[in-house]
Parts: sequence; C-alpha cells; structure tokens
Amino acid sequence: MRVTNHSMFNNLTNQVNRNMTDYYKLNEMISTEKRINRISDDPAGLNSAMRHQGNAAAYEQYVLNVRDAEESLRATDMALNRIQDILAKAREIAETNATETASPMERQIAADQIQELISEMLGMANYKVRDRYIFSGTDGEFPAYSLEGRVLPPLGSTENLYNEIVTSEGEYAGTAEFLIKFVQAGDVGDPDLNTTAMYQISSDGGETWSEATYFTNLTIPITDAEGNETGLTMTFSPGALGEDDLFRLQVVPGKFLGNGDLVEFNNNMFSRVNTNVSGQALFEDSGFFDTLYQLKNALQHGNVNEISEGLAHLDQLQTNMQMQVTTTGIELNRLEVTKANLTMLRENVLENIQSIEKLDVVEVLTRFAMTENALNASIAALSKIFPQGLINYI
Repeated sequence: MRVTNHSMFNNLTNQVNRNMTDYYKLNEMISTEKRINRISDDPAGLNSAMRHQGNAAAYEQYVLNVRDAEESLRATDMALNRIQDILAKAREIAETNATETASPMERQIAADQIQELISEMLGMANYKVRDRYIFSGTDGEFPAYSLEGRVLPPLGSTENLYNEIVTSEGEYAGTAEFLIKFVQAGDVGDPDLNTTAMYQISSDGGETWSEATYFTNLTIPITDAEGNETGLTMTFSPGALGEDDLFRLQVVPGKFLGNGDLVEFNNNMFSRVNTNVSGQALFEDSGFFDTLYQLKNALQHGNVNEISEGLAHLDQLQTNMQMQVTTTGIELNRLEVTKANLTMLRENVLENIQSIEKLDVVEVLTRFAMTENALNASIAALSKIFPQGLINYI
C-alpha cells in the first residue's frame, strides 16, 4: 500500500493540532486553577457546579436579608427601650400628682413635663433606619406621625350635668382647641320646643363665642371664628344637658400617617421574618398618645380621678411595651441562629463547588509535561519530512 505525501501531511498535522489543543487546554487549567473552564471539559460536573452556584447566590441573598432585618429590629429594640423609659417617667409624674395635696402650680409644671415627654415620644415614633421610618408599616418612606392633625376625644368639665359619651371625628390641618358651651339646658330636639338645648362654640379659648345654636342633632359640626365648618364634628349620646355644660375639643400634634402592615424579609425559601413593629398596634390601638394627652389635660385641670385613671392606663401600656420588647428580643435571637445556619450552608455549597472544579495540580502538571513533549515530537517529525519553511508556515 502506497502512502502518499498528502496522507502523511494530513496525519502529522492532525497529530500536531491534537497535541496543541491538549497543550492549550492544560495550560488554561493551570492558569485558572480550575478543572472545568467550559462545558466540554465536563458537562455533568459543570451542570452540578452551576446548580451549586445558584444555591450559593440564594444563601448569600438570604444572609443579606437577615442582616437588614437585624439592623431594623435592633433599631426597633432601642426605640422600644427608650419608650419604656418615657412611660416610666410619665407614670412617676402622674403618681406624684395623683393626690389632692398637689398644688395647681405643681400640676401645671407636671402637665408641661408630660408635654415634653409627648414631644420626645413623637420623635421616637418617627425614628428611622437609613431612609425607612420603622413604625410606619409598609409606608416606611414617610414619617409615622405628623406634628399636627390629631383629633383627641372630647373632654367634658367635671362640673357638667351631662355624663354620657361624646365622640369626635373629622380631619383638620394644623392644631387648634375648640370650646363647646351649652347656654340653655335641655336635650336634642326641635327649635320650637323649650326643652331643646342651645350651644355656642369658641375657637379662641373663650374670648369670643358664636351665636347660640339649637341642639337639633346629636352630631354638632364644629365651626371656626368666622362660622366656617372645620371638618370636625362632635357626637353626643342621648342625655340631658345642663346650662354651662362645657366641652373641649383639641387638635394636637401626633396624627398617625402610617399603616399597620408588617415589613417581611425572606430568610430562606420557606420562611419569612418580620422586621418591624406595627405602629398602628403599638401606639394607636393601645391608645398610647391619647392616654398621655388625657393625663396632661387632667393635670392642667386638677382632675384627680382622671389622673388616677391615667396611672392605670400607663400601667397597661408599660405591660404591653415590655411584651413587645420581649418579642423583639426573641426575633433578634432567632435571626442570629438563622444567619449562622445560612452562613454555614453557603460555606458548604462553596466547598462543594470547589470540590467539583478543584484541580489536581500534580496530575495536570504531569499531563502538561507529557503533552508538551508529544507536541514537540510531532512538530519535529513534521519538520524532518517537510521543508522548514512549510513547518514555520503551519
């Protein structure tokens, strides 16, 4: 059988190409220190490594979520502990002035102190981490409380004949105080009946009063000094009203702007963790600010019974706050355990990836030396049979 120059050339060049391919492949392994650099190196191994890399990325994101959750909960824990201090101070003030022996001046000083605590409390309720207000719920980009617009439950004078429930509703921009005084005793009814009560409204602390109006509906629209409706109303339960019965309606700082929703983070593919405390539940549903404002008013007007009621409410608020502090501490401990577990899982996955891609350096260097020798030998063989110029060209 005759072997042509063409066949010999093809065989030798194919051998050189194969040796060069193996040479470059091994050289790439040595330079990258990886056994798998492309899918052809090990399709099954590369597929397994990619799955592990996806898991590692997921665990890393879960760890970041847990860290963000920890940051938020630690800030919440700090705020709750400060709120506990404020409640303790408010209770101390109330207890000191809950007796008949306290003078009007002492109670006014105490009322001013309670107002300072309210202002500090509003600051804590608007506490934020980074750019999120922690008590605003899912509306965390906005403050939880405004410095106006909170409509308090109406206050009745201790000397009133009327002793039923009065409620208030409506929206008001700003702060204000309205006095509602009944100038004719009676009840709700027709203006033609002499049993129908009449009332006046003042928006300047009693300096000036509106014209007397018949009490023809249990719900009274509150008007300003010019007689314009303010958007506020007071609703009375049925009952007899006495002449000079007086009620006070206040709009103060502390309108709640947030919501009661909880902000949740994924801490693994099957579990979520709350990263905030509901401002709605903590402050609004518990009557937190209403209690402090009512205590302030009770101190200003020397109402010992309401001061005592305020003490009872403060005790309940302290109990609620302690429970919330405990719950937040439990969540923080849970996050610590979760973060440790996620970190360990991620490290295990990275170790698995390394074991798949790991390079046996001794073996590869040995193969590289053998391949290099084979490449040199095939080139040498080719150069002996064909002109050097052609070999250089190849």
